[in-house]
Amino acid sequence: MKHLMVLTVLLFLSGWMFFSCSSVPKNTEEQTTSDVKNQAAEYAGYGDNYFNRAQYDQALKFFELALKENISVNNEKGIVKTYNSIGIVYMAQGLNEYAGNTFSLAYDLAVALEDNILISRTENNIGELYLRNGQSEEALDMFVKAIDRLEGIEFDKKNKDGDQKDHRPILYHNTGQAYKQQGDLDNALVFLQKALALNLENEDYKQMADNYYALASVYSKKEMYPQAEEFALSALENDKIIENSVGIAKDLLALGIINEKADNTAGALVYYKKAYLVYKTLNLSADMEKVLRFIIGSAEAAGSPEDVEKYTAILDSLGN
Repeated sequence: MKHLMVLTVLLFLSGWMFFSCSSVPKNTEEQTTSDVKNQAAEYAGYGDNYFNRAQYDQALKFFELALKENISVNNEKGIVKTYNSIGIVYMAQGLNEYAGNTFSLAYDLAVALEDNILISRTENNIGELYLRNGQSEEALDMFVKAIDRLEGIEFDKKNKDGDQKDHRPILYHNTGQAYKQQGDLDNALVFLQKALALNLENEDYKQMADNYYALASVYSKKEMYPQAEEFALSALENDKIIENSVGIAKDLLALGIINEKADNTAGALVYYKKAYLVYKTLNLSADMEKVLRFIIGSAEAAGSPEDVEKYTAILDSLGN
């Protein structure tokens, strides 16, 4: 609630700054606009790092600082980007209403700027929110709009972080996820492979990991477990490269599920235990509880009463 109050104040200020014609007074140190933008970018970078470690409250604090800096120099593009970042944090926290409101603000500013790249990125985030709400048809419509909006735009392949970073792979990935949600696994594979091809070309390890993970999920649903395991291992390899702890835990859990479906209970148990240790390190209690239930089920199937007793006790302790 505290963060929402802070964001509300910042949203009011940003609307005033965006549509006002008055200039922003310099501070006593004659700080340049470029300095402020750089400071905002630095705060946003810290926010990204905390977000990747699932430390969402800390991420939100730094994104709010970045927003404040961008507002102070009327950096409209920076304001849109930071709104999107804040919305993504809210979405990760399950605060979908807050996320939707923040994405709407980002979208309105992006449209006012007539910046198709920023509009497309925001449409992608709105589409992701639809996906989380199980609205795959609405999500698909949003992703198609976002992809079409980029037609004719030349992206700088060397620019991996700035305004000209090619985000079509993310859109293809999410389009694949929407098809998967609808049960259209063949179309899901088409778009995920399309996304992965661009990831490999751009050497984007984060997105590679995301796409390998999604491909593993699709092949698992198709009951093609050797292929699913291969892609899950590739996801794990790439998440380790970028030290994405949350991604590593998800990959390990996926490998456990795939092995369990393939009737390799012993292998599944090993992966579940590894996933639990990562979630424990991250202090993600909901995920810990989920993977503990997988461990207990596999231990029972494997005939390991010691593991059943041990991990049941741990699960019970989380409820206290």
